[in-house]
Amino acid sequence: MKTNSIIDIELSPFWLSELFPYFFYGYNKSIVNIHLINLLIPFVLTKSIRENILLNANANSNFNSLFFNPSRRNKTIFTFNDDSLINNSCLHDMQIKYLANKELTGKALLIAYEKKYIDIKNGQIIPIEKKDYKTNKEPLLRDYYKSSNNLGIVFRTEEMKSIFLKCNIQQL
Repeated sequence: MKTNSIIDIELSPFWLSELFPYFFYGYNKSIVNIHLINLLIPFVLTKSIRENILLNANANSNFNSLFFNPSRRNKTIFTFNDDSLINNSCLHDMQIKYLANKELTGKALLIAYEKKYIDIKNGQIIPIEKKDYKTNKEPLLRDYYKSSNNLGIVFRTEEMKSIFLKCNIQQL
């Protein structure tokens, strides 16, 4: 398969809508703020985050253990120097990715709504369908679904404001 074909598939709102039930399974809350859903696509589609961070997460993972843990220094996304946060890798452009993917996420949410994966009320996402990534046996898709699930687990342990602060996202 050509690289452009793979990119086209990754950026298809129909395919991206399939990530939501796996995220909801990990997030395991009855309401999801739409801004968190807007972060799903940049996190999961960024190869370095998906393959080096999210696929290695587990049920006990949280944002700090994945991204700030000194024992993971070789995989750390941020380092501290003189008490200031120095951005040195894959989250440095998360603000740009967040804003760039909002329209695509909106299209994927509409498709998820049509598929009855979600309901939308007062700007909040209400998950209807949750899927466990372990039920999917396709290796390529399973990595995306597992990453979505694990991101849900990580986001479940954090306040939304904290997530956006740690990702240096200031404009919603």
